[in-house]
Amino acid sequence: FFQAEDGIRDHCVTGVQTCALPISGLPHTPFRVCQAHSRMRRFVADSTQSTGMKWAAASGSSGPSFSAYVGTNQTLSAATLTKLAYNTESWDTDNCYDNATNYRFTPNKAGYYQVNAGVFMYDGPEYRFFLYKNGSTYAFFDIKDDPSDKNPHLQGACLVYCNGSTDYLELYGFMRAASTTRRVDATSTGSWFQAVWIRS
Repeated sequence: FFQAEDGIRDHCVTGVQTCALPISGLPHTPFRVCQAHSRMRRFVADSTQSTGMKWAAASGSSGPSFSAYVGTNQTLSAATLTKLAYNTESWDTDNCYDNATNYRFTPNKAGYYQVNAGVFMYDGPEYRFFLYKNGSTYAFFDIKDDPSDKNPHLQGACLVYCNGSTDYLELYGFMRAASTTRRVDATSTGSWFQAVWIRS
């Protein structure tokens, strides 16, 4: 396809040449001939457009994404590792997140994923926050040991590779105390679990 030299050049690649083409109202306008590429957008014919052309969507440039939050207060028992129940979805583009039973993300496309998470604890002494992959600790997200902080907010983020078939991700919380129970607060702004495909 052709692109004017004074236009947007983001989609031009090497192996091009500049030429002068007479266009009505713009004689001898310099244009650049650009090669199509699978990682680039390209022009395709579209009779519904006034120009008869449109930008085609980039191929292979997206993957699963989800966001969920704790919609119901969850009890944490003392000195017990507990899976956190992010049971309310804000979105789930490829139906890869289980918000009803296992509270896990099992992406259906292989690649690297950005994972973000937060949890808002209520009235507790000392907490730990973990990301698990396939049932084992993958990342130690956060820790709160300040006894004076009765309502800590723990957060974490990391990149994780998933194979697109069997790999799954979950979040766990741990409260270190002799004998007591505390809770995870139901809040979309404080207790959230998100992931998005970044690249293969």
